[in-house]
Amino acid sequence: MEFAVFTHEPFGFQRIAGEAGRPRRLGMSLRAIGSAIEVDEKTVRKALRNAPHASVELLNVDLAPVGIGEERRRKERKKAEVR
Repeated sequence: MEFAVFTHEPFGFQRIAGEAGRPRRLGMSLRAIGSAIEVDEKTVRKALRNAPHASVELLNVDLAPVGIGEERRRKERKKAEVR
């Protein structure tokens, strides 16, 4: 009896999962990690999210552009003070 076995190369995010974890734990941004290993930040995010050792610490990602999150928090604080 014969069986066909199909294989494929790992996806990009699977290849970089090991490389992306340590810099993220050291505090590097997704964009900086992506630049260092020549992929985009979306691929880095996906690699960290799907890594077998993924933890909440690795996935702590602020998706807002730099500066917008702080402005949003300021507005929310002002609203809370008014109430």
